[in-house]
Amino acid sequence: MVRESEDRATEIRNWHPYLLPGLLQTPRYAEILIGHGSPGEKPETVAALAKARCERLGQLRAEFRAVISESALRSAVGSAAIMSEQLQHLLDVGDRARIQVLPSSCGFFGGLTGSFRLLSFADRTPRVECEHAGGSVLVSDAAEVRRLTSVFSELSGWAYDFRTSSELIREVMHGYAVEEE
Repeated sequence: MVRESEDRATEIRNWHPYLLPGLLQTPRYAEILIGHGSPGEKPETVAALAKARCERLGQLRAEFRAVISESALRSAVGSAAIMSEQLQHLLDVGDRARIQVLPSSCGFFGGLTGSFRLLSFADRTPRVECEHAGGSVLVSDAAEVRRLTSVFSELSGWAYDFRTSSELIREVMHGYAVEEE
């Protein structure tokens, strides 16, 4: 049901306080997350799930916006090489996704309570997908959609603009490249 909603959406706005959103992940980054989240899963299953996750951005018809925390850029998932590749990918998808980085200096804020995606549609009311350790829940309650729309608007307002966000991503990526040497 969530993937069907993603396919029908005209706009998706994504917030994740700790990780890079699934639609923006590279296969190696996604494999580490999926593998650690599913201990004992066969490596070929993990690889197939990661590949499917990473192909979704290319299949998306909706406008995609993401606010990601600076700490998600700086929290190494895997090696420096994987993070460097992942951050280059964020820069490369700039024509497909509008990415803003929320600086660490913001401190505590309401968005730290969890990740979510706002989905807007041409033919039905907006919905919000709230993620949790075992998957996600699609919520259509109007009050909850309004509340999380306000949270996203605040996060977007506090985040760096797109140009400054790209500059920060490059800076952090350079740090990972230095680690590789």
